[in-house]
Amino acid sequence: GNLVFKDCQSRISGLETFSNGKVAFLRLHTDDGLEGWGQFGGKDVDITVELFHRRVAPAVFGQKISYPFELISSIVRFELNYKMMGVQLSKAIAGLDSAVWDTLGKYYNKSVCELLSGNCPKPFPCYASSISRKIKPKELAAKLVELRNQHGIDAFKVKIGKRMGNGEDEWAGRTEAVISECRSKLGEGSLIGVDANGAFDDVEQAKRVALLLEEKSIWFLEEPFPWMMYEKYEKLQEFLTGRNTSLFLAGGEQEFRIDIWEFIMKRLFPWKISQPDCGYCGGPTTALLIDQLSAENGIKFMPHSPQGDLMPVICWQLLCASPNAASHMELACVDDGIAQIMLDSKTGIFQNDYFQPAIQVERGMFKLLSSTSIVGWGIKMNENFIKNSTRISFSDTTADRNKRSFL
Repeated sequence: GNLVFKDCQSRISGLETFSNGKVAFLRLHTDDGLEGWGQFGGKDVDITVELFHRRVAPAVFGQKISYPFELISSIVRFELNYKMMGVQLSKAIAGLDSAVWDTLGKYYNKSVCELLSGNCPKPFPCYASSISRKIKPKELAAKLVELRNQHGIDAFKVKIGKRMGNGEDEWAGRTEAVISECRSKLGEGSLIGVDANGAFDDVEQAKRVALLLEEKSIWFLEEPFPWMMYEKYEKLQEFLTGRNTSLFLAGGEQEFRIDIWEFIMKRLFPWKISQPDCGYCGGPTTALLIDQLSAENGIKFMPHSPQGDLMPVICWQLLCASPNAASHMELACVDDGIAQIMLDSKTGIFQNDYFQPAIQVERGMFKLLSSTSIVGWGIKMNENFIKNSTRISFSDTTADRNKRSFL
């Protein structure tokens, strides 16, 4: 894909954040009158917005948007960010980076997908992702069957174990009950992946769970260990590879350092699917670099996107542009969660509170329900969200620069 746009001379002339306490968006202005929107990584968005105005905006204000990776590099090298790198700063960078790509789309009058690949985004298969560990196994299985019958979704992901649970289950026997019930009700024709959210610390316990998953023809096992324990991922993947099983590992949603991505994929081979989160890893540009690294090492690209906001739209366009895309994209449309997607039972349409147009799932395929050609991310922010959000406009006055120098 093309990550350099030399003929674009647009410079960043304004940066405004909008937050309702749950989600936060960025409006980027350029000196030639363009406007682009991006979204920050989720959770504790008040901290993320504060970091953006302190540590990101002053590093990029006035710069050209023609080289997104160089913008990110300038933030990393920014003197005030010495000893400040981490996932919170990456979440702040993600807001800028996603807004830059939307603005580039406006400049060229193309979708981000077309900028990257020359092709317009098309409907893409999605898997229905369950967020809750509170839902009973029978209720969960019934909901998955309902989604298949109503919207043609034929792939799913459910939670197992206890999040960061050191080997515990959410309640005794839940993992086995969920896997058995879902496979029994869905039959062998549907794909079922599972997400452990770092539930296991012991490799031998994880192997035993993997054997149960293999028996039930499970598609993939996501994040079996705490996210940074990559050598344990490597050992479990070696175990699975040695059994010549179709079950494989997926991971990476919390990793934000591109050098660590390069190390684990070239030396450890800890999984078969890479799942960067565009909100946590630093935005679409970093996700694209991870996709490239994954392709070079025979690993498929399936970004993490379990929210009902801009992130699934971003991931949809990246997947449509990637020759290394996995078979499905994630859509959290099963049960209650953060910014959850609740598809209309008849039309498959979901309209969030942040932007137009709506999304739609039809015959198991995700798309943006746009009546016109898609430019940038293809969205228009809702005026009500803008009006009711806390708005902060970045100021580049001398006084503010002096204040930031002491932070």
